[in-house]
Amino acid sequence: MVASLGVPRVRCHEKYLGLPCYSSKNKKGIFSSIKDRVWNKLCSWKSKLLSAGDREVLSKAVIQTIPAYTISLFKLPLTLIQELHQLYLRLFNRAILPKQAWRIHTHPTSLVARVLQGFYFHKSSFLQVKVNSSSSFVWRSILWGRELYKQGLRCKIGSGKDTYIYNDCWLPRDGVFKISSPRVLSNFDKVSSLITVMGSWDSTLIRASFHEDEADAILSLPLPRRSIPDTVLWHYDKSGHYTVRSGYWLATKCKSVSSSSVLSLNSWWKRFWRLRIPSKIRVFLWKAYHN
Repeated sequence: MVASLGVPRVRCHEKYLGLPCYSSKNKKGIFSSIKDRVWNKLCSWKSKLLSAGDREVLSKAVIQTIPAYTISLFKLPLTLIQELHQLYLRLFNRAILPKQAWRIHTHPTSLVARVLQGFYFHKSSFLQVKVNSSSSFVWRSILWGRELYKQGLRCKIGSGKDTYIYNDCWLPRDGVFKISSPRVLSNFDKVSSLITVMGSWDSTLIRASFHEDEADAILSLPLPRRSIPDTVLWHYDKSGHYTVRSGYWLATKCKSVSSSSVLSLNSWWKRFWRLRIPSKIRVFLWKAYHN
C-alpha cells in the first residue's frame, strides 16, 4: 500500500485526531499539549482590550472547552488537572467518562464493546470486571468513570423476571436503589413474584413484606401493559439515559458528601481519644474498627 500510494512510512504515530496513540509512565508529558494550547490561547488575547471580569469568563470557557475531547476518553493526570483547573476539570472529567461506560453497557453489540469484551471481560460482565495488571490506560480510565455510572444505574421493571428483589437496584429513590427491609422473602425471588397475573402490583404482599416507604416506592412504579424484559436506566435524568450534566451533578454531590463524612468522622475520633477510659480499651476499639 505504501508503494502504491507513494506515501512515507512511519513506525508509530504519536497522535491521532489530537489524542496520544500510546501511553508511557510520564502521563503528564503525554497531555502537556493541552496546557500549551490553553496557554497559547490566553497569550493571544490582547489583555488591554478586556476587563478583569471578561478575562475570567474567557479563561474558564477555554479551560472547559479545549480538553473536552481528550477527557472523554482518558483520565487526566492529577497534576495536570490541578494546573488547569483543580476543582472543575476533575469533576467534569469524572462526569464525562461514564458516557463511555453507558455506551458499552447499553450497546453490547457495538464494535468497540465487542472488542473490549474480547480483551478484558469475556468471562464476566462489564459492571463486575476489575482492573488488572494488563489493563491499558484507556481501559483503566473507562473503569474509573464506570464507578460514577454505577451509582446512578438501576433497573426499569418490565415483566420483573430479570430483576432480583433483594440483590438488584430497582427502587426509584435517590441514593439507595436496593431494598433495605428485612428479608422475609427468598433471596432468589424476583420482582415478577410481586406482580399479579393481571399485570398489577400485589399491594397486599408488598405492604406485608416491606417497610412503608419502600412499599410506597414500589407501588409508585408504573407497569407496562404487556410483558417486556427488564432494562436499565440512569436514575438522575428524566430520559433514563446518562448525560454529562446529570453525571456532573452526582459527582459534585458525592464529593460534598464524602468531604462532610470525613470531617464528621475525624471530629468523632478526636472526641473518642479524649474519653476518660483506660488506654488499652481505646487502643483495642481503634484496632477493632480498623480491622
